[in-house]
Amino acid sequence: MIWDEKCKVLCSNPVTAVRMLDHRFDMFLKNVIMSEAEPIGKIIDYFYRVEFQQRSSPHTHCLFWVENAPKFGEDDIDDVITFIDKYITCEIPDEKDDKELHDIDIN
Repeated sequence: MIWDEKCKVLCSNPVTAVRMLDHRFDMFLKNVIMSEAEPIGKIIDYFYRVEFQQRSSPHTHCLFWVENAPKFGEDDIDDVITFIDKYITCEIPDEKDDKELHDIDIN
């Protein structure tokens, strides 16, 4: 389906489109963020809000409370930095290991 057709279908079925977005986000929370793998630590609570921007473009803002996370302004700053660095990283994949992902990242 071309872009214009997708837009037409979504605009003609906004409730279905939002329900699908909500379902996908719920599955992401359940199967990734709150999974046994605990990619950002054990989540003890969370809050999220969906916003719609121009052209009906939705995006989600999230706030997660992580068990045993050091508190900024209360705990030692080095502990806070270490905790953040443990879960948040950024790198461009090596072109030799994954050329397709490397090309996506740099473009």
